[in-house]
Amino acid sequence: MAVLAGDGGTHLAVDRLMLRRILLTGVEDAVRGGTRFTHYRLEAIGRVAACFAAGSEVCGDVLVAAEVLNSPVRRQYLPHAKVVDTGLRQLYGKVPMTKASRPLFLEEMFAVFTPVIGPGKQ
Repeated sequence: MAVLAGDGGTHLAVDRLMLRRILLTGVEDAVRGGTRFTHYRLEAIGRVAACFAAGSEVCGDVLVAAEVLNSPVRRQYLPHAKVVDTGLRQLYGKVPMTKASRPLFLEEMFAVFTPVIGPGKQ
């Protein structure tokens, strides 16, 4: 799961694999891996250059930073933002829906996700 900041300070939980599939739709052949992103640079005319450890650069109109905790994009874009350990932990999983498993779940559990909270954690 990824947490995305929405408008008004809200946060949305998103399935990482699904987000990746959506972002790659139509550009799968243009995306390359195998090198580490180091920083970005804003170019004239509103474009952005993504710079990589191997010395290569890629320019585009939008830089999507769908990274996790130690995001180099976040460190550059929001250098003042501090990562704070809240002490909360989350475990995510998926249950295949079969004819046998579907009746085990309440209808309201088919929303975006269903939290299961341990004893004493309100």
